[in-house]
Amino acid sequence: MTSKRNCQIVIRLADFSDASDIANLLKDSFSEFKTLYTKKALSETILGVHKVKERINNKRTWVVLVDGIIRGTISLIPANGTLYIKSVAVSPAARRRGLATLMMNHAEHEAMRMHLAYLELTTTHFLSAAVHLYENFGFAQRGQKDLHGTPLIRMVKELKLNLFSNEPTNRYNSQLS
Repeated sequence: MTSKRNCQIVIRLADFSDASDIANLLKDSFSEFKTLYTKKALSETILGVHKVKERINNKRTWVVLVDGIIRGTISLIPANGTLYIKSVAVSPAARRRGLATLMMNHAEHEAMRMHLAYLELTTTHFLSAAVHLYENFGFAQRGQKDLHGTPLIRMVKELKLNLFSNEPTNRYNSQLS
């Protein structure tokens, strides 16, 4: 991958032609942790092409392209005043370049655009870099869940909406518009 300064980075809704690349990205991103998941939990973490296409069809999956190559993905599922963040993944070759932060900013922007009050996600304790990122982004741990024998940390961030405007109160807004 080229240096950060020379890269063209784009975030966009995924389309059906991206499904295989997204499934492969999820597999590559979580493969180093596969022994830490139960078999069933891993199969729900590393989505197959069919499940990816289902999310794409519902316009819930986004991709981050670096120089035209998919290097990150995130799924955003709104429900009950909350934007649920799922399947956050960055290609191992593209880590530590700000792509996860870009996706989290995008998720927050989308939640605020939809006037949702919360962001919520789950992760595992062994994905310590992700936990650190989410905590730095303002998420707080709110208990635990279980994914087929793999313990998950539930994390929530409360959003502050600007009640006097239709626009989110977020500096990221101007970067995407």
